[in-house]
Order: sequence, then structure tokens, then C-alpha cells
Amino acid sequence: MVYIPPGDVETNTPPIAPPEAESESEEDEDDVDEEKEERSEDQTDHWGGMEAANYDVENSAGVVKGSAIILGSKPLLQKDEELSDAVQDFQVRVRLMEGRSLYGENVSPVCKITLAGRTRQSRVCRHQRDPNFNESFFFNFHESPANLLQEPLSFTVFDSRRWRKDALIGSFKIDLLTIYQQPDHTLLSKWMLLTDPDDVAASSRGFLKASLVVLGNGDSAPVEKPDDKLAEKENIEENLLRPAVTKMIPANLCVRIYHAKDLPETDRGSLLNIQNSLPDGYVLVHFSGKKVETKQMKDQVNPHWNQELRIDYKFPTLSKEVKIEIYDEDSMRFDELIATTFLRCQEISFPGQKGFLPSFGPCYLNLYGPPLDGRTNVSSSMEDEMEKGKAEGVAYRGRLMVELKTEISQSKGKPGVSDIRRKALDRMKDLRATRNFRVFVALLEATLIEEGGGDVKFEVSMGHYGNNDPGWEKFAIFSSTSPTKLVPSEGEEENLYHVPWDGMCPVLTFSCAWEDIVHRIQTHNALINLHRVLVGIGIDLI
Repeated sequence: MVYIPPGDVETNTPPIAPPEAESESEEDEDDVDEEKEERSEDQTDHWGGMEAANYDVENSAGVVKGSAIILGSKPLLQKDEELSDAVQDFQVRVRLMEGRSLYGENVSPVCKITLAGRTRQSRVCRHQRDPNFNESFFFNFHESPANLLQEPLSFTVFDSRRWRKDALIGSFKIDLLTIYQQPDHTLLSKWMLLTDPDDVAASSRGFLKASLVVLGNGDSAPVEKPDDKLAEKENIEENLLRPAVTKMIPANLCVRIYHAKDLPETDRGSLLNIQNSLPDGYVLVHFSGKKVETKQMKDQVNPHWNQELRIDYKFPTLSKEVKIEIYDEDSMRFDELIATTFLRCQEISFPGQKGFLPSFGPCYLNLYGPPLDGRTNVSSSMEDEMEKGKAEGVAYRGRLMVELKTEISQSKGKPGVSDIRRKALDRMKDLRATRNFRVFVALLEATLIEEGGGDVKFEVSMGHYGNNDPGWEKFAIFSSTSPTKLVPSEGEEENLYHVPWDGMCPVLTFSCAWEDIVHRIQTHNALINLHRVLVGIGIDLI
């Protein structure tokens, strides 16, 4: 700025900046920086002891302006309407919930939220690729809609343990007008696709879940109530926000369900089904908010479905697991859950160019459910979660032969159920061959037992082998000890009990038959022994 005296107004010569304008500009920039620091409430950026990298937030190609994609919903409103220049009060609320499948290994993520020069920073979640932030942030403004609603709201996730050059995990940006034109000016519980700001069209860098609210004069804040049932039925693809330039590749998850073994009898306490207690089983597979089920097999404890279930989804997906449930169909009551098992995506896939898509088997999955006879001591709340399929059980319920693979398809796949071809079934015959084994278990000591005053008996089992269920008694001849009286302990453990074996430890044994996977175990054991030898001679393996 320069001062022009009144006498010089009529002159046509343009004003010339004084030579010290450069230094004054630098001072002004310092004042602006100080003002921004005050507006950010003295929040500092700490990324592994150094300042965060100054990534270009305003000029990045990843700003989701009007072209934000909400999969499965109606197109966003047009933005050709003129916005008011009248100054009014606004409040922007951001509830940062969680992250999922963040890029990198052993990361300690922290999220930096930037809006109109103001910055908020979340807490650091130590060593978590799926962090749970659960924090709320507020931005208050006294601006006109024409100025404020054009501002981008940016989310930048860093690894707090790394140096500045490689601290960035991913970022996502959306302008306030996109949020303001939604119903109630809100986007509730939406997943955001994180990308590399230097290459937005590249692969995913993870996901963030947040609720975004823009409140103007007279607006009331929405009430967001958690709903477990809604979360279970949530279609992830319909709640995903992503830049328009980011490609979502169509894919099919193919789950082959071959057969099950040793399913438990059900309806044993039902007056409607006294004579027949065999299960009418079917398999239900959940993935990416969708589910597909097999046909029903009546009155079989060893059913053979031999069906392929296909679920179409967009890759990359933020689903963490494939959930497999087995139900017993009941026409008179609700279908009874027999067992639940999970295949974690991080265990059956690996991200990156050198990684692989979700794949598994063919292999048996052990099935577990809530205890049938009440002998297992679990809390009522935990048992309720097992019965609803929210958690894996503790009681053995049989085994399921499963094969899983992922197919990338440029055309839309055909989800549904189909029978497995004969050639694939013939290949499974070699995997069904079993081998007899003998298991020996030596009980060395039993101490710190809280309850006393009676006799105790120890049992050991593996699957159905070793227990006294009907049809399995011949395998459980030597799988339990004789009743033994407990003896009170002395000293500091006077309120506890122990078993006085006194060096004569019992050995329990039972016979069993399993598939022969010795070739896999031998290779695994050879690698472990090689590692021990190399570490023993002072060679560290990374």
C-alpha cells in the first residue's frame, strides 16, 4: 500500500511502490502467519519430531468439487446457482470416526483437517492400520456463503513416526458447497477414499469415516444415533466418497462352498422335533455389505452343497473380512445359527503392486459357536454376541471346506449362486484322504485353582475326538483323568488349590483321523529351523 497526497490525484502517473515495500511485505506475511497460528488455537504439527510436509492443498487435482461420487445415490445438486454475498455465521462440524486399511506397515496415523487456513489435528493412534479416532472438531466463521462455501475441506493423514518426505499416507478433499447442498446440510457416516495428492488416479491409500455438517443461520444440528443393526446392513459402496478421477475396478469375490463335516445336532430341546434333530443347514456369506446363501440340505450332519457364491463389488474395498455363517433352517421358528467364522482380508491378501488379491484354500475352516451344554464358562453378553454371529464362538461345531478367489472384470459380473463344475469336484478327491494319528498329552501340574472342596477331572479333546458325544465314545477311552481331590495351597496361595500329582503326571491319549498336510508343515518347520540357526550364529533377518 502507498499513500497518494490529495494534490497528486489528478496526475495520471501510476503510483510507484517504495523500495522498502519488499521488507514490509515480509513483515505482513509474518503477521498473517501469526494470525493463522492464533486462529488454529495454538495447535502445532508434530510428525516424528519435525514439521509436516507443506503439501499443496489448494491446487491439488484431487479436490472433489461437485464431481464427488456417492456410489448408489442420486447425483449431487447442480452448482450454477448464485450464492449470497451477505455475511452470516457458519459452523462446520467434523466428527472423525475411524480409519481403515491405511497404507504402510506398523503406522501410527494422525489426521490433519484443514479449512480456510485453519487446521485441527487428531490424536496419534500408535501402531494401528485401522485407527479409531472418535473425535469432533468445530470451525466457526463469519463469512458470506459466496466466499465460504467454495472453500475445500481437506483431510490429510500422516504417519507420525516417519520423516517429512515420506510421512504422508493419503488425503481427501471436498468443498463445503457439496456438503451444504445435501439434505440437512450433512453427510453422515460416510467413508472417504484416501489417495496420493501427486497421483489421485492411482490406487487407494486407505479410508476414513467421518460425519460432515455445515450449519448456517437457523439450521439445527442433526442427531446421529448409533444403530448396530444399521451398521450390519451398511452397504459400504453406497457410503463411499471418492474423487471422480479415481478408478474403482469391478471385481467378483468367488466363494466355493464344498461340504461340511461333523455339524452338531439341533432342536434337541424342541417339542416339535423330538425324533429328528439333524440340521437343515445352509451357508450364508457376507462381504462388502452384501450377502449370498447356498441351497438348503435337509437332515444332514455332513452336507455337500458344492456351490459357488459370487459377490460383485468395487476394488479396492474397505471391507476387512469375509463372514461365513451356517444356519439350521426352521419353518416354525427363527433359523438357528450353528457357527460363525471369519476370513480377515489382511490374512488372505496383500496390498501393493507386488501383492495379491484375496484368495484362500481349498481348505477346511474350523467352525465354532456358543456352547451347547453350558460347560464353557462365558459371560451372558459374550454368549449373546456368539448367538447373533457378531463374534466367533468357543465350542467346536464342525468343519467347512471352502475355496475363495477374486476375479477382476472390466464388465459387470453376474452375482449369485451356481453349481461347481464336475472337473473342480474331481480335484477335491485328493484333499479328502485322511491319515490316522495318535495324540499324547502330558499334564505336568495344575495350580492356582480357585474353587475347591470336591473332586476334579481333566479332559482333552480335538474337534469331536476325545469327547463323549454320541458316536465318538470309542475315541475317548483314555482322554480323561480319574477324579482327583484338590489340596489347599500354603503360604501366599492359601485360598487357592492344586492337584497333588507329586511327579506322577497323568498322560492322556486319543486317536483321530485328519487330512494329511505334512508336506506343508515340513516346509514351515524347515524355515523356522533355518531362522534359528542363522540367528544363533549372529545373522539378523529382516
